This record gives sequence, C-alpha cells and structure tokens, in this order.
Amino acid sequence: ALRKFAVALFGIFVPIYLFFELNYSLSMVGIFFIVTYFVAALSFILSSKISGKIGFKKNLLISSIILIFALAFLYLLKLDSVWFYPSSIFFGAAQAMFWFSVHADMAKSMKKKKGGSEISLIFIMASIASIIGPVLAGLILDLSSFDVLFVVVTAILILSSAPLFLTKDIKLNANINFKGMFSMDKFSC
Repeated sequence: ALRKFAVALFGIFVPIYLFFELNYSLSMVGIFFIVTYFVAALSFILSSKISGKIGFKKNLLISSIILIFALAFLYLLKLDSVWFYPSSIFFGAAQAMFWFSVHADMAKSMKKKKGGSEISLIFIMASIASIIGPVLAGLILDLSSFDVLFVVVTAILILSSAPLFLTKDIKLNANINFKGMFSMDKFSC
C-alpha cells in the first residue's frame, strides 16, 4: 500500500510534468509511455529469472531502487533531454520487477482458507492509496513544486521497502521464456 501510494503520488502527474513543465510534445509523451510498457513486457522474463535466483522480496527491493532511479532520471530531464529514454526504460523495468514478484509472492504466501479475505484487504488498502495519492500530490504541487513531490515520493518508496525485511524470502523457479509467453498450448479451452 505504501508503494502504491508513492506511485499514485506521481503517476498521474508524469504526463503533466513532461508536457507542461518540460514542454515535450504530446507525441513525445506518448513515446515515453510506449517505451515504458514495451520494456515492462520484455522485463517480465528477466524479473522471473532474477526472482528465481535471489527471491521475490529482494526482487521487490530492486524494483524500488530502479523506480527511484527512474524518478531521478525524470527529474534530470530538466537539465538534459538525454535522460528521456533512460527514465522511460527504468520505469518499465521497475513495473515488471514489482508486478511479477508481488503477484508470485502473494500466490505462494496466501493461506488457502483466508486467501480471499487477505487479497481483498490488500486491494482495499491499494485502492485507498490510489485515491489519496493524486489528491495529496495535487496539494503538494499547488503549495510547492515537482521538486518537493520527487523528494516525498522517493522517501515513501524507501519506507515501503522496510516491511520486506520482516518476513522470509521465497525463491521459486518460474521457467518463463519469450517463446513460452506466446505459446498457444497455454490457451486451450
């Protein structure tokens, strides 16, 4: 929920930051997100391999570090446009590293009888964070600037990694590969 809150703080404002604050064209903002999601799709395979070697929780920690770098690169766009693609690439990689690990960890850690209520609670907390995040970010931007928002988001991302150290890590070989992602054998009716 803390990570979702941090992402909600800046997520809706990334296109606004690129378009209004940095004066990128609408097509360049679109390219930013196309690259982000293309990299995310490709990074799922890498994420599965890394999770199998080091564990889901360490992979989640790495995703937070990558996301902090993505934010730093986004901030550095003010100074030089060379950071445009690295920022987009790091955002995509962070998403893949996070989503693969969080779903795999939840699937492995859930108790069979209480799994539904546990997932419901997680989704409720994430939904509340998604609602509060943009409102608070708008308030921060109204009272201050994107610079302050970047600092707040980075601090929350660091805090969101702390609970990872409170539980045991799980390693699981997922055996995902590029060819297998598009295999029709898995889509039988």
